[in-house]
Formats: sequence, C-alpha cells, structure tokens
Amino acid sequence: MLSIIVALTVHSLGYIFYNDHVYYYDGKVDKDGVVTLDAKDAANITDLPQVQRRVTDFPLITSDTSEYDLMYFQWTLQTDDIAGTNVAQALTAADIACQNTALAHRRGFYGLLGFTQWSRSVFTHFPPSVTYLIHNGPTKITYKNVPDALKDQLQEKVISQSCDDEEALNYLSFGLLNAGLISSECVSNAAIPTEPNKCNNGKKVSKHLKGYRFGNFYDYSARDVKGLIIRFGAVLVDDMVLVGWGLTEWKAAISDGTSYKGFDIKVDDDRKYSGYVIMNITKANVWLIVGIVVGVVKIEQMEPNSDHKDKRMKWTQSEVESTNISQIPPALLDQQSQQDNIEITSHACSDQTNIEIDEDKIENPVQLFIFNLNKITTEQQLREHFALAGAVEQVFLPQSIGQNRGFGFITMKNQDYAENAVDTLDKTIVDGNLIIIYILSEYSIIQSNDQLSQQIEHILISASLTEDEKANSLNELYEKFKILNKYEILLKFNSETLSAIQSKLDSIITPSQLELLNIIELIGLTNIDLPLFYNLPNHDKTLLFDEFQSSGLLDKIESLIRKKFAEEETNSDVPYSSCLQQLI
Repeated sequence: MLSIIVALTVHSLGYIFYNDHVYYYDGKVDKDGVVTLDAKDAANITDLPQVQRRVTDFPLITSDTSEYDLMYFQWTLQTDDIAGTNVAQALTAADIACQNTALAHRRGFYGLLGFTQWSRSVFTHFPPSVTYLIHNGPTKITYKNVPDALKDQLQEKVISQSCDDEEALNYLSFGLLNAGLISSECVSNAAIPTEPNKCNNGKKVSKHLKGYRFGNFYDYSARDVKGLIIRFGAVLVDDMVLVGWGLTEWKAAISDGTSYKGFDIKVDDDRKYSGYVIMNITKANVWLIVGIVVGVVKIEQMEPNSDHKDKRMKWTQSEVESTNISQIPPALLDQQSQQDNIEITSHACSDQTNIEIDEDKIENPVQLFIFNLNKITTEQQLREHFALAGAVEQVFLPQSIGQNRGFGFITMKNQDYAENAVDTLDKTIVDGNLIIIYILSEYSIIQSNDQLSQQIEHILISASLTEDEKANSLNELYEKFKILNKYEILLKFNSETLSAIQSKLDSIITPSQLELLNIIELIGLTNIDLPLFYNLPNHDKTLLFDEFQSSGLLDKIESLIRKKFAEEETNSDVPYSSCLQQLI
C-alpha cells in the first residue's frame, strides 16, 4: 500500500506536498481559448496552488495487482517489446523540424501520452499527435485571486500555438482535457493543424483519453511509484517513461531523440522520485473490475516485519468505522467493493460463548457463505463448530471430483445466530485453515448441484441436433444462467463441467462454440466478482481459479488467444474480431 504514514516534503518554494497524493492545476480551456488559473495564497509566481487527490482514490488498472508484487508487466510491453510498439517508432524528419514535437519526445511527454493510452486499451495503440494537443490548448493564460505582491508578475500572457513556442508545451494538459488524444497518423506531428477535426489520411478522427489531464507527484519512494504504475499505466520520471518493474529494475521507455527504446533501469530504493502521470479525476473513488476474466495468481513481497498482510486478514468492523478510509489496506477495500449482494461483518475472534438470543424474534433462517476450507473438512465438523454460535439448520459443502471445493453454505436458524457466528467464528481455525464467513443479504435455497450445467456436454455431443439447434439450446441455457446469482453460478461450474466445456472449445467458428464462449465469459465475470483468497501464503486468487486451471480451460483460452491473434494480426486494416476481444 502507498505510505500510510505520510511524509511531508517542504519545498524551497514553501508549498507542502504529500507523497501519497497527485496534484494538478485546475481550470480548462473556455470557448475563447482562455485558461484561468487561481493564484490565491500563492507565495510567488512558480508557487500557484494545485488541487490534490489521494492516489488510492484511483482504481487499479487490473484488480489483482499491488505495489508489493515482485514483478509487474503489461501485456506485450516488456523491455524487449517497447522498441517494436508503434508509440516507439521514429519521428520523421518533418516531425523533428517541428521543435515542440521533438522537445515533447525527448522530455518524455510523447511517450507518457502514448504508453498511457496503451495501458488503457488492448487493441487501440498509436503514436500521439502532440501538435493536435497544442492546437486544442489555450491561446491565453489569465489569473484570478492574485495577491497584491504578485500582480505585477502574474499578468495575462498569450500562448503561441506553434511549433516554435516552447511555452505551449507547458499547457499540453489543458489540450488533452479539452479535446482528448488522437493518432499522429490522423494529424501529423510535422505542423500545427489548421483543420484538427479532419484526418490527414481522410479517415474519421478517433479521440481517446478525453477528460484526462497531467498530474504531478513529488518525492515518492520506489514502492509508491509502483503504486502509480498499476493505476495510471505509465509514469514519467526525468526522461524515463516507466511502464512496469522486475525484481530489481524498472521497465522503461527512453527517447534517443527520434524513437523510444526499452531499458532495464535499476530501482533506487533510496531515491525520492518526482514526475508526471496522466489521469482522469472523474474515475477516482470508482472501483473498477478490470483484468483477465478468470483471475490471476499474484506473488507478493511484503516488507520485512510488516503487518500489512496481517491487517488485511484481521481488520475489524470497529476499526474500519473509526479509521480514515486511506488507512484501510486496499485488499480489504477491494474485498468490500466486490460484495454487491453480501453484508460483510468482519470482527476479530472472541472468546465469548455465552450469548443472549431474543427468542421472541421471528425465526427467519439466514445463510452464511464460508470459504478457505480444508478439502478434508466434513459437514459434521462444521455443524459442530457453528453450533457454538447457535442453532444450525443446514450445512452444505459442494464437491467436485470427489473433493470439497473449499467453500460451503451454512444456514443458521435466525439473524442473531448468524451474526453471532460472524462475531465469534470468523477467522477461526478449522482443520488448520483460517475460515472466512460472510452473511448473505438474501436467503435463497442454495443446495446440492442439479444437472443443468451438465446439459452443455450432452448438447455438444448430440448426433441428433443440427449446428443451429445446438446453438439455440446453448443460448437457452445461457439465458437461464444469466438470472442466477453468483453463488448459484459458482455451484454449477465445477472442475468436471469446466473440463467438459474446454474439451469442446476448438476453433470458435461454429455458432454453438460462439454460444459456448458467451457462457465462459459469464462464468469468468462472475468469478472476478467473488471473494479472493487473501490468507494463502504469498498468493491471492479467485475461488474458481484452481478449477479453471485443473480443468485445462485456462490453457485452452490462452492457446486460442495466441492462435486468433496470429491469424488476425496479419491484416492491419481490419479491426480485431469481437471473438478475439471476448477471449481476452
């Protein structure tokens, strides 16, 4: 997590910056091309106040990443990949003749724009048009709330939207916020456009990153910079665009004056880093579910003697209520944000066994969802364990290939017993495993699996059905699955069913296989909405991850992605198919 104990850095100019915040200049280009900056309380002309946002208010690009990960790579963007990207391709002689294009490239702004866009889209990558941003930036800067001592110095100034006025580069952020980012293949970097809404090549203008702006950060540790990379995709430090990290090195794109090359730059743990990111402040405080559909195993490196991992597991409800949200470990916040239909009540274990239950209350059964169970734990053991908290009506442990699946459902006689189970039994040890308990917000009959999911295999191997009939039958199942809650989906798709699905998932060219892909996508999206295993040593993973892996479905999907990508990459004029995008 980014530093909880915030270190303050007092710069020589007198402005105080927090090293868990990003900063930006407020304001936007108005209809007359003017940006008005607020100078209230400014100490001097270089000390204009900035708006600050906490870094952890911004969502992760991929939900299962952390700045504590030993390594972090973006897809097709490791060190050796960088030089081959279209962002990294050499500027033309005409581009270089436009001084501001060349300066933006050398200073890293060009790469920051291009690789930020890269991180935001699987398929849409392009060299950015700096001249387009200059054209859509301000033509004049004015100031308001200017202190008397600075009125002679903070005068309005005219910005020349040209290739030669270096001042224009200081306001690229406002051009980006105003008009978004487009490709230099659309608007050339050789000159400031006169018709920016028309592409040079005759194609339609396609805008990206509209509403984004540049943000500054100051005096960050290396770990805090990693926290920026996993949220913003690219970080500019000096002239280096950082896009990932390895065990001891940054994965960096650096300009040689005309193109970008990939370098491994040693991480300096003693250094204080300052630089730029590109961000959309409207995305702050919104928890996004982004990432590989079936979940990813994550390797973490905790700091020596750090209690970060323990706090993820032992944070209590009373602590949450009395603590600033910035101090809550992000894993817990992620966990809370994923539970759309679950009331989470997590307390430290208690020795209390004598409780008072109001017997006059209506006896409405309440279901608990428990996970991280040992595969050898029996229903009888759980019944006895939960009887310590009150009357148990039912225990159900789903199985797959003759083994428990590591989670289960327990029905308590009423709400009081259920709440007491959470209070006294959550994060207690059963068969060597620390179990985790959630109260389900609505009672439903969740019990042993039926045969619905097994119909998939029967449909696909049927000799009496035509291809269209198979597709229609699978679509009918898909529509039934869509109305199930995530726990019912979890129950239906175990290792056996997933294995049957992967065995029939081949070229994805027939209607039935396309319908099958829709079902897989539904399972995957349900999977990332389920709780994660937070207490496994050095791993976080989704509840279905092991079954996706053991069934061979993960390998099959990866194989199909590689095959489809190779087939479609050769035709650069045609967009990638919806099938490939769905697989990814």
